[in-house]
Amino acid sequence: MRRSVFLNLDPIFGPVLPSEKFRMSPSFIRFNDGKITYRSIEGNTCIEQEFKGRLGYLHHFSFVIEKRVTIEVQTTQKDIYVVYPLNVTGEACLTDLGDKIITRFYNRRAFYLYLPPSSYFFKLEKGRYQFFGFYFDIGILDGGAGNSYHFLKTLLDAYRNDETTYLKSDDFEIGHLTTFYIKELCSIIKYGDIDKQVSLLEHIKNLVKLSLTKIKLENQQIGTLDLYIQIAETLIERGVENHGILFSLNTLSEVIPLNSCYLNRIFKKKTGHTLSYQKKIRVVELAKKLLKEDMPVSSVSGYCGFSDVRSFRRLFIKFVGTTPDYYRKKHFIDTQRGAI
Repeated sequence: MRRSVFLNLDPIFGPVLPSEKFRMSPSFIRFNDGKITYRSIEGNTCIEQEFKGRLGYLHHFSFVIEKRVTIEVQTTQKDIYVVYPLNVTGEACLTDLGDKIITRFYNRRAFYLYLPPSSYFFKLEKGRYQFFGFYFDIGILDGGAGNSYHFLKTLLDAYRNDETTYLKSDDFEIGHLTTFYIKELCSIIKYGDIDKQVSLLEHIKNLVKLSLTKIKLENQQIGTLDLYIQIAETLIERGVENHGILFSLNTLSEVIPLNSCYLNRIFKKKTGHTLSYQKKIRVVELAKKLLKEDMPVSSVSGYCGFSDVRSFRRLFIKFVGTTPDYYRKKHFIDTQRGAI
């Protein structure tokens, strides 16, 4: 995806310095792949990371500002930008050419922003800052796919109609789950890997869905416990994709501020089954997907985290009613029949 936003950093932070001068703080989010540059002059420091994927563009800035600065920003084409101020200790805002404030940046309050091609100014007071953001192929929200994202409607309309006026969505809190998603997204990106490129878009879609959920929560359209249940379902799905049956449900408490027994109780009351049962459902769904891709049963078993095929077969039969071997064979027979 083409880069469309450029910050004129040299006048404030100096030229790019050798990589050995990097100083990473413990809270710093580092991209698994992409370009990283470091600048520092007169106490002002900037670490910039960028990743240009086929379907999305990721950006991260870490600033240390010793005195008030103004950074010129140039957008070369229209885009909808997602901005996550992960750490803001001073006053910060974005203005247009007429010095009108487009938006202020508040600590851990994210938002979406439609910006047409133009010049803007990023103004920062003395302090420390971390901004993560991305823009992506808006085409994934075409054909009615974006109808459920009401908070994006005016921005999407502006984008599709080539509007020349900038627009900002409602803002929402950056919580533990949002940070978790961002870190996970940054950890999987990799150039030259088709699967990672597809996965990047899936992660972006999850962040957009989470944005909607957070806005609904703040507008009291859903309750806090409903949010925790949605978070649990999402974390289990992602955990199983990465670790299979070995995914530990204990890690849920690292994101959800409830003890495991209480979370299990409200989850069962809402869904009708336990967290453990939900994990097994996701493992079986993952296995079915892999079997349909013609992966051997023994390989599917290992991929799903089982130490022996017998345990895998037993779980699969319990949930599906057939053996994985029969399920795989029947799928390909049905596929061949459909092609005739």
